[in-house]
Amino acid sequence: MYEEKEIEEIKGYVEGKFSGRESFRLKFNRETLYFTFHVEEIEELGEVDYFIQRIQNKFYGWVFAKVSDEFIVVPGYPHLKNVKEENILEIINGYAELKENGTNTGLMWLPKHKYLVVRTRMTFLNPSFPVMLFSEKWLSELGKTEKGREAASRFREEREKILKKYPNWFVSTEDKYYVRINARKAVKDILNEKYPLLLKSSEGLLFLSRNMVFLELIGRINPIQVDPECKVGMYNFDYDLVLIDILNLRNYKWFPRLEKEKVAERFNLRLVKKWIVFGGNRLKDAIDKLREESLASLREGFVVKQDFTGLRVKVKHEQILRHGRILGAVAKGEILPEDLEEYIDRAVQSVKFNPEEIETAFIQALEEAKTDYPEEVVLRNEELIKEKIMILFAQLEALKKTRELLKKNKSKREILRELNFQLPRTLPFLKGYLSLNKERILKGEERKRLKRKRMKIMKPVVNFLLEKIGNA
Repeated sequence: MYEEKEIEEIKGYVEGKFSGRESFRLKFNRETLYFTFHVEEIEELGEVDYFIQRIQNKFYGWVFAKVSDEFIVVPGYPHLKNVKEENILEIINGYAELKENGTNTGLMWLPKHKYLVVRTRMTFLNPSFPVMLFSEKWLSELGKTEKGREAASRFREEREKILKKYPNWFVSTEDKYYVRINARKAVKDILNEKYPLLLKSSEGLLFLSRNMVFLELIGRINPIQVDPECKVGMYNFDYDLVLIDILNLRNYKWFPRLEKEKVAERFNLRLVKKWIVFGGNRLKDAIDKLREESLASLREGFVVKQDFTGLRVKVKHEQILRHGRILGAVAKGEILPEDLEEYIDRAVQSVKFNPEEIETAFIQALEEAKTDYPEEVVLRNEELIKEKIMILFAQLEALKKTRELLKKNKSKREILRELNFQLPRTLPFLKGYLSLNKERILKGEERKRLKRKRMKIMKPVVNFLLEKIGNA
């Protein structure tokens, strides 16, 4: 996945940017890299200048830093893409590992400074991050959906227990809008308690000076939502660290699975579970099996890996992927287009395609949307939902009238003109949108505004007719 030469090229370029102390973009091997500049004061290290790469690609989170007079490179864990049908065939002689539902944490020892780097993907020296299902920022949104109310209440109770039990690991605002975990302290405490060989032996520190070790911080202390009811990817223990991957810092190659197993045995680490081995011509069947297994066993998913290419891709069930897309849409105040279409189709079918029942269909579509999305997001999209329902009724009515007009050998131009006049007569709720006579007598901006409203209805209607009737 990584070549020594490309790392050296990036390193050389970034090193020349420290005098400017400004963020910058870099085009590299057909990819865009975006580096932001930071300064941190660390008691053991003094002032540290560093750049961190922000774009989600294989160099996601890589840090290039100046520590005293030493220039160091601290790899991040790459952004993994979800497997797609078209790249399944790339997975030959690979294997699947369980995808733990936690926070990726990297370890690296700086022998010259006797300092342990504990970092997350987007932090370097002072790693802390909001715990998703302990922070009101997310819980308040979760509680706005029918499926999420019980879960939000459950995690508020869990939060109070965990914060009382491990007060030194957490810091929060008074209103709990953000509850953050001090990842450096938590990770070091867990390692010292459960896996002391890695930090308390010269062999362990030597290993960490030559390799970047990636662990997953999991357990009740770090719950992360991946499904609407917060049941998938949850743990029945307070905390643990799981060995996920190891990157050789001399040649930037990933450790093969067999070597990871040896390291886990040597330092008594918990290693991520290996699931199945791929090979032969039944790759798609194996991927489908993983998808079904993840949902049936309430796991977030799997990561498929190839040792000889460094390939790493995620495998998740479509229901889990869909919820991730919903969370992204909610953050923007939107409803996924495919969900919107489904709510509207069901609502219109429930009134048996009767346009006189448009208000009933509208109310049903809103209520269905509220089962998956917060009410405020649904209300924000209320006008859009109403317009989409009007368009659907207009499409069905236009199809019926077009077929009648075609029997009379009307031309396309004549049909379109007729529809502009007939649709608002048949469907009164369209009168505010389709008013061709009024549009013709207006001028300037008023005329443009009315035309935009008309085209909002007629453009999808015409596209629908072309799809259904074509050039007939």
